[in-house]
Amino acid sequence: MPRFTYVVAIFRQTIVGTAAYFLTKKKIHISQWATHPQWQRRGIATQLVDHLEEIAIQAKVSLMTLWTVEESGNVPIFERLGFKSVEKKVSDIFQSTKGDLIHEVLMVKSIP
Repeated sequence: MPRFTYVVAIFRQTIVGTAAYFLTKKKIHISQWATHPQWQRRGIATQLVDHLEEIAIQAKVSLMTLWTVEESGNVPIFERLGFKSVEKKVSDIFQSTKGDLIHEVLMVKSIP
């Protein structure tokens, strides 16, 4: 299991967004995204992505990756942040309370 490092977005001493990441020789993998509901659609995710890109550039890696759940509605959000869907699979981790299939989507973003 990789060791995650956490980044947070803070406004007036309140955490308004967070993400976890780990680095490999080739990529930065991002997980555990969250933006406080009252702060959504205010650029918090964009700021986190920008900060993580800077970390990736300093680490000399050229790829950002993340998994998200399709049914959460997050795929279009990450697409607006520059990520592309490259793989989709039925989740073996998440379950729907209604018994519907849940799909995980691997998304990637190239770092210039």
